[in-house]
Amino acid sequence: MESDLKRRIMNRIYFYYTKELLWRYKEVFFTGGFIFVILTCVSFNNVLHNMPKDSLTSSFNFLTIAVRKTELIVQLIMLSSIVALVRQSWSKIFSIAMPSSSA
Repeated sequence: MESDLKRRIMNRIYFYYTKELLWRYKEVFFTGGFIFVILTCVSFNNVLHNMPKDSLTSSFNFLTIAVRKTELIVQLIMLSSIVALVRQSWSKIFSIAMPSSSA
């Protein structure tokens, strides 16, 4: 009985510690997850091989069609990455520290 209670308490402590660790380094884990999913779902060799090399507009059209025809999970990850990047950049641009006035 006592060992069961001890095990349940320790499981909660481990869960809380893991949750706090993941939350503290969420950018690292998000980026790692993004890279993992992209590398498992997208064949970059085939994309680069099939990409037209004659003009910038045809390459842009190819990439937009390639993004449209990827799996939904890849599209969602790409969209959320762009949103996170814009949000992070926005907060860094507009979080200029104001000088403190000592009177």
